[in-house]
Amino acid sequence: MELSTPGILFAAISLLLLGYADRFSEVAKLIRQLLTEESNDNFSITEQQLFFLKKRLKLIRITQIFGVISYVLCGCSLFALLLKNIVFGEMLFSLAVFFLLLTLLSGFREIWVSTKALNIIINNHYKKIQNEKANKK
Repeated sequence: MELSTPGILFAAISLLLLGYADRFSEVAKLIRQLLTEESNDNFSITEQQLFFLKKRLKLIRITQIFGVISYVLCGCSLFALLLKNIVFGEMLFSLAVFFLLLTLLSGFREIWVSTKALNIIINNHYKKIQNEKANKK
C-alpha cells in the first residue's frame, strides 16, 4: 500500500468531521430557538421536537467520535507506512476504514431521525391548514 491511499482518506475524514460539526451547531441553534419560542398551545409538538433533537445530538456525538477514531487510525497508518511497517499500516488503515463506515452509518441514522422530526412540523402545519379550511366552510 502506498502513502497516498490513507492520505486521501485523511482528507475525506476531516471534511466529514467539518460537516458533522456544522450539523451539531445547527441542532444546538434549533434547540435554543425552540426553547425561546415555546408556546403553550403546541407543548406536545415542542416535547416531540425536543425528544428528536436530543436523539440527534446523541447520534451526532457518536458520529463525531467514530470520525475522530477513524482520523487518528488513519494518521497512525500513515506513520506506520512512513516507518516501512506495511503490515501494521495496512491493519491500521483497515480499522480506519471500518470506523469511517461506522461514522457514515451513524450519520445516516441521524438524517433518518432528522426527517422524523421534520415530519412532525409538516403534519402540524398540515392539520392547521385543514382546520382553517374546515372553519371557512
